[in-house]
Amino acid sequence: MDEEELGKLRGNETVKRSAVKSVLYRILMVFSDIVILYLFSGKLNMSIGFAIVNNIWNTIAYFGYDRIWDKIKWGKVIHENDDKDKLV
Repeated sequence: MDEEELGKLRGNETVKRSAVKSVLYRILMVFSDIVILYLFSGKLNMSIGFAIVNNIWNTIAYFGYDRIWDKIKWGKVIHENDDKDKLV
């Protein structure tokens, strides 16, 4: 059984899923930040530079935060072998 299958059985996300979610969310936020910063500053190069640096850092921070939450059992549905779901 690979990590993804095991994660589904335990009700956990795989590291790969967390990483993909983090990166896709941050791409969306880069574009959002560029638009907002440009509207306030009128400086496109500054807006792009700040948005990229800020979002690289935030991607790393979110990934770590998400992995910590994945270890917390509270509020998760655990799939047991008898096909009954159990809320922890």
